[in-house]
Amino acid sequence: MNDFTTTSVSPSPSSQRSRPGGAILRAACGLGLAAAGFFGYMLLVDVPWIRSWGIPNAMLLILGMVVSWSALWRRPRWAGLVASVLTTLVTLMFVTFMYVVRPPAPPGPPSGKVTLASLDIPLMDAAGAPQKVSDFSGKGPVLLTFFRGHW
Repeated sequence: MNDFTTTSVSPSPSSQRSRPGGAILRAACGLGLAAAGFFGYMLLVDVPWIRSWGIPNAMLLILGMVVSWSALWRRPRWAGLVASVLTTLVTLMFVTFMYVVRPPAPPGPPSGKVTLASLDIPLMDAAGAPQKVSDFSGKGPVLLTFFRGHW
């Protein structure tokens, strides 16, 4: 005969959740990622592919928002909420800058009217024979196609 009683021990609510500073730290890291994406774009705006696309910067901003808002999902705190709202504001500023106030592209070459006289240089046709645009004048429109060649 066994006189022992069995008791079950349930984990305390504090052990089930993450530690209090962890959520705030994650929210702050999300804000840091978003700020790095925004200010990184501002510093690298002169690089043509960054100015045109900004994909790496947008990815940092999205990652920052996900990290920041996921911190609130697990443990809502005021500091985490402030960091998440700031992350969202930085992302909205980036989107506004990219699609509304974006700086103009640098000017291209000066434009002018193209005439047959300006194009009267010998060019190779598909068979490799030299041809001039003036050879085709009076026969209708001329279409020039340039192939980039082999890499």
